[in-house]
Amino acid sequence: MTGSVTPPDETRGERESSFRSLVISGFAWSLGGSVLLQVLRIVFAVAMARFLTPHEYGLAGMALVFSALVLAFSDLSLGIGLVQRREITEDDRSTVFWTSVVVGVALTAGGVALSGPLASFYGEPDVQPLFAVLSLSFVIGSLGATHAALLQREMNFKATSIRLTASTFLGGGTGVALAAAGFGAWAFIAQALVIAVVSTTLLWHAQPWRPRMVFSTGSLRDLGSFGIRVFGVRVLDYVRTNGDKLLVGRVLGTSPLGVYTVAFNIQLLPFTRFVVAVQNTLLPALSRIQDEPARLAAVFLRVSRVIAALLLPTLAGVVVVAPDLVAVVLGSRWTEVAPLIQIMAAGVAVLSVTTLGFQVLTALNRTSTMLRFSITEVSLLVAAVAVGLEWGLTGVAVAYAVVHLPTRTWLAWLTTRALGISFVGYLRSLAGVAQATLPMLAAVAGTRFVLVDAGTPAWVRLVVTVAVGIAVYAPLCLWRAPELRHELRRLQRRRSSAGEARRRPATASA
Repeated sequence: MTGSVTPPDETRGERESSFRSLVISGFAWSLGGSVLLQVLRIVFAVAMARFLTPHEYGLAGMALVFSALVLAFSDLSLGIGLVQRREITEDDRSTVFWTSVVVGVALTAGGVALSGPLASFYGEPDVQPLFAVLSLSFVIGSLGATHAALLQREMNFKATSIRLTASTFLGGGTGVALAAAGFGAWAFIAQALVIAVVSTTLLWHAQPWRPRMVFSTGSLRDLGSFGIRVFGVRVLDYVRTNGDKLLVGRVLGTSPLGVYTVAFNIQLLPFTRFVVAVQNTLLPALSRIQDEPARLAAVFLRVSRVIAALLLPTLAGVVVVAPDLVAVVLGSRWTEVAPLIQIMAAGVAVLSVTTLGFQVLTALNRTSTMLRFSITEVSLLVAAVAVGLEWGLTGVAVAYAVVHLPTRTWLAWLTTRALGISFVGYLRSLAGVAQATLPMLAAVAGTRFVLVDAGTPAWVRLVVTVAVGIAVYAPLCLWRAPELRHELRRLQRRRSSAGEARRRPATASA
């Protein structure tokens, strides 16, 4: 009898091994999907910028700045509660779904009603029909919000990656085709609607759960007690990421907003979207080990180091090559984008490396800490941007970088304190990446200086400097950050083990 009982240590080891495999598989799918997704977004953004004028780009930006509200309001952050809770019921799922639908319908109706006042706010009558039609995406997106949360809870990132890639490809292709046909800002609206329809359709296909005619005030109260603070953080994050664009469009006008939006779409937004993909992978994983602070801290440090190793050298290199990048990719019409990218890169770097803290604090149910931090950061950012507008887009870009550097350092400190680890130790874990990035930055800058002095074309400078950056950074990073070498070896061993496990049944059956 005793021989049939699995020893507790073995059971725990099997669970941990299965958990690690699930996280690695999810991370691999999210990373691969994120890379492909960002390539598609950059390609489509560049193509749109080629076909549209700054004025047309700015018109679309005025409408799209409010479309991000769907992310904050779509389910009142109740879906995050489905991911974070250890156990959920059918009442929980259906209640979140019907709440999301009601909110989506209200947002669509409100968007149509407010489209006129929004156009008056900007002083651009053409914005009214753009935003009215775009508001349809609110209710469309709400129909898939619960399904997306359930896929995230199940860590089914294969389906998530396929859904995001397919919707981006079809939506982006539609937008570029319409832009090339001369539809102007309407190309962006069509792109957003196609993405919403395709994404929601694929969510219902990938997630077999279907809502029932059930609504529980108890579930709403239970999930709402957690979600209301996350909802507040989401709303504040919306203000943080869109408040600057709102003020630029209102004060500086359509064309400057177009330039500012392109700076995000081409260089800055893809990096933050990459980090979001990693965050979405880790939130359900971190929630499962929320009662194991040591494991939670280890995952936080390891993933932060990987993010830093990928993004810090890239952003540092972009600071140097931005003029050539803009000239080659966008053309002379968008030369104002280059200095904005250079100024804001430092803010984006610290933003990307530290944003994982939000997932850690969510998993630990430290939502009050998140809310206090967000209120402080958003207040400082809006005030700084309002002052920076006196110096045009350059002043806004400086405000963006100056505010995020200290506030995100504070977020990292809050995260380490919540995990019970040393903030200095956290910085030390990133030191090797920084030590490899600085010499690479010097090498890239020196190479470009020589090439400019020699009068080489912009595309040659871009290719050569990128190659030099990679050649210098890769060996330095493996030398100064040996932990990354261990991560690569560990990943290779686990892949080999997974491959052997898949081959074993086939061998047995033979």
